[in-house]
Amino acid sequence: MDIKLLPSLLALSPPPFIHIHDPFDQVSYHTDTLKADYHVEIDCIECISPRVLYTRIINGLASWSVSWDNACECWGGRSSGDWSASWDSFIQAFTVLARQLQTVDSQPRFTLLLRNADMLREILPNLIVPLARLSELSNSSVTIIFCSKCPWVDTRPVWGSSPDPLLVVIPPLTAAQTISHLISLFPSPPSTPRISIYNPHLKPLYEHYIQALHSACALTVSDPRQLAYIAAARWPGFVSPVLQEWHASRDARRSGKGPRVPPTNQDGGTSSEGDEEDDDVEHYPLPTTEERMRLLHHFKPSFSSASATLYPRLKHARAWARQNAPPHTFRSSMSPEKALRTEQDSSANTLLQGLTTHVKLMLVASYVASFNPIRTDARMFQRTSDGIKRRLRKGGGVRKTRRGTTTKVLVPFLQLSRSLAGPSPFPLDRFLAIYEALCIEMKGDTVSFDREVTRVQMLTTVTELVGMQLLQRTGADEKMDGSTMLKTSIDLSLSQKMAKQLKLDLSEILWDIE
Repeated sequence: MDIKLLPSLLALSPPPFIHIHDPFDQVSYHTDTLKADYHVEIDCIECISPRVLYTRIINGLASWSVSWDNACECWGGRSSGDWSASWDSFIQAFTVLARQLQTVDSQPRFTLLLRNADMLREILPNLIVPLARLSELSNSSVTIIFCSKCPWVDTRPVWGSSPDPLLVVIPPLTAAQTISHLISLFPSPPSTPRISIYNPHLKPLYEHYIQALHSACALTVSDPRQLAYIAAARWPGFVSPVLQEWHASRDARRSGKGPRVPPTNQDGGTSSEGDEEDDDVEHYPLPTTEERMRLLHHFKPSFSSASATLYPRLKHARAWARQNAPPHTFRSSMSPEKALRTEQDSSANTLLQGLTTHVKLMLVASYVASFNPIRTDARMFQRTSDGIKRRLRKGGGVRKTRRGTTTKVLVPFLQLSRSLAGPSPFPLDRFLAIYEALCIEMKGDTVSFDREVTRVQMLTTVTELVGMQLLQRTGADEKMDGSTMLKTSIDLSLSQKMAKQLKLDLSEILWDIE
């Protein structure tokens, strides 16, 4: 039976016993339609004894709350006796409650929704049959609804004394339905600041973000609630580069206007026309297609890391988001017009001033490893047997035709520019190889050192750079070996500044500098 037809059935002729097979806990979206005159929801995981179950049912149907004002007594007080001691006393208390709630015109209808009903077989197996026959034993209009992630075959008693319930199966949501549901969870408060992570103006970007998150995590996480938890943890970091550009653009507009006297209205108060003009939507543009692709390319590896950590609850969402926050130097756009300097940029530059020569060289090597294709390493750092550099730049070759003429072979550029695609992850072994090649380039300077000692110290330095958010680990594995995937967090301007301090020509070791 379809879950959408169940409210109509409960209104016309409510069955005494219903079992809902709900693998992904979607019955929460239909709870309001299942309520009767008196409704109570109970989680069977909390019912560790029959007394707890009886107390939850009676107090819930009677809308009785246990507090210090009533001496922490249950419904009925001392006059009704200890009705939670056994099943017989519970039936008597239930009958008395139904008689008190009965009116002259109609008889009250009760609905008991038991979540995780499959746990009754492990905790209270002797109560499955009595609960299924509660309407018959109490002689009242009661509907017992078992909601379980397991089918009825795995929940029913083995001796077969339970009546057959009305079986309701809630199918899992499709991919389109899941994405639509996650997008609908985007909050729409009545009034929010213009620069806010849940600004309604950001909802189109949130839709692309949800689609990318679902495609990366749907194979391992299919529960919409868990996907919503992961999406809420990653969204503040995903949208932070856009908000930083909005902050910088707003500060630039305000500094360009200079001091101004706010206009006054007819009542003598200050008018908010200037603030409304500053809050126009056109002043806060959404990322373009290229900028959105850059954001998705940068954050997509963290989606799988988030599902591996947050789905089993190995770490709290807020702590994970704080640890995996994007670097302050990352921008959603590589355009010079939008690459405005903010306070985060100045703090990052101040941080780089205190780095040693070895650390700066490691950061330059990480930038080269992130933006150079793997196949170009041998060309960019190739040397002859005499130690002379021999670099082969990219370009078309010369091919002879059948008639003996020579023709220039044009290689079309079909891929997206790596500067637009953002930094790519690289293994630790490749990073060490590029770092040693750059050390050979600087052998005439103060970088002469013992390679064995430096290789031991480099693992510790890499860990420190990850903690400083100058490097990023893209994998969920905590071990540090040659296959550990890393990614740079610095931009082109900072890498050029460090390369200039190290007397390196960055344009000579980058394959694509556009």
